Amino acid sequence: MEQEEFIKILTEKNYSYKMVGDTLVVDHHEHITLDDIAELPEDIKFVNNGYVSLNSVSELPKHIKFENNGEVYVKTGLYKYGKHIHPKS
Repeated sequence: MEQEEFIKILTEKNYSYKMVGDTLVVDHHEHITLDDIAELPEDIKFVNNGYVSLNSVSELPKHIKFENNGEVYVKTGLYKYGKHIHPKS
């Protein structure tokens, strides 16, 4: 997925974001639920104030950072503080 396509999805869902250099920073003030997308573009940073739910994403791309205030749910399990702590069987 390209950043432009991802920006369109964020806009449709009313999630706030900004560009910092080449990095797309998703700075929404609450939880982010993007369970209907299967892939993410590179160079994204989530700094929202809740969890990030990406339950259809099985692989995280390069240069993605999670500095949110909650868990990160992906298809393969749960990440917290950048570590895969609960893989799904």
